[in-house]
Amino acid sequence: MVLAGLFVTGADAHVLVLATTSCLAAIYTVGCAAGIRLLPRGSLGRRAAVAATVLVAGLLLLAGPFLAWPLVLATGALTTRRVLGRRVPNAPYGTARPGVGAGAACRRG
Repeated sequence: MVLAGLFVTGADAHVLVLATTSCLAAIYTVGCAAGIRLLPRGSLGRRAAVAATVLVAGLLLLAGPFLAWPLVLATGALTTRRVLGRRVPNAPYGTARPGVGAGAACRRG
């Protein structure tokens, strides 16, 4: 999609690099924040996750207006998921059973 946008707008590769970097920074931020939530309080790992989150948040500040691109992608992904529902694609006969597997555990709450 980014490549198509470059062809349509005539922008240079610099824009592509910044858009990609902003996506990576957004993903790293979410991952580091998940580490804070998942790791035990007071542990060295949690303190490292806090430090990493602060540093990666600085990358988000540098990304500036290019953060619109990950926002558009995330919105599109969530919209697609809502529209399609939580349907599982058809699997070959005998390979998937309803209510079995990791997805079933997530649905049970």
